[in-house]
Amino acid sequence: MESLEFLSLSQCVNLKKIPEFVGDVKYLSRLILSETAIKEIPPSVGCLIGLVELHLDGCRSLLCVPSVISNCKSLKLLNMLGCSKLSKLFESLGVMDCLEELDLSRTALKELPSSLVHLKNLKKLSVSGSPASWYTFGIFKRRIPHSLGCSVFSSSKGLCALKVLDLRDLNLCEGAVPEDIGYLSSLEELNS
Repeated sequence: MESLEFLSLSQCVNLKKIPEFVGDVKYLSRLILSETAIKEIPPSVGCLIGLVELHLDGCRSLLCVPSVISNCKSLKLLNMLGCSKLSKLFESLGVMDCLEELDLSRTALKELPSSLVHLKNLKKLSVSGSPASWYTFGIFKRRIPHSLGCSVFSSSKGLCALKVLDLRDLNLCEGAVPEDIGYLSSLEELNS
């Protein structure tokens, strides 16, 4: 697999485990595991030094993401949209200097890592809830608040490259958005 650049196992809905990455897989730049039944990512993913995109969207069984992903220094896109069982994210997220796009929408996260504010190259951050937070009981609809409703991030000072911030359907409450939001000097789009 030395020359492998792109690996997609997307929509392999019965795939519950992916093997360890062994050998020299330095050219793999896109790994797409979207809509699989995986519960965890092998720690060897941290050895994928050329990885630019990691797609985990729709992995509804995914319980955690190993902190070794922060070793992927080339990673620009990390998509975890719809990982509905993902309740905690690794604190070392903030050392991922190249990360430009992070989608944590429709997850079970109760809080974001405080190191998030150190992502100086982050251009797009999505932590939106989902229309799935509306449950139908007969003809009535009832809103179930998203778990991040009162805690998005404590400060925005380090997020100077952020252009898009998506906070839709979070049922935001007082103090959820930091008072220093004015430091987001590159912000072009704010959805709440």
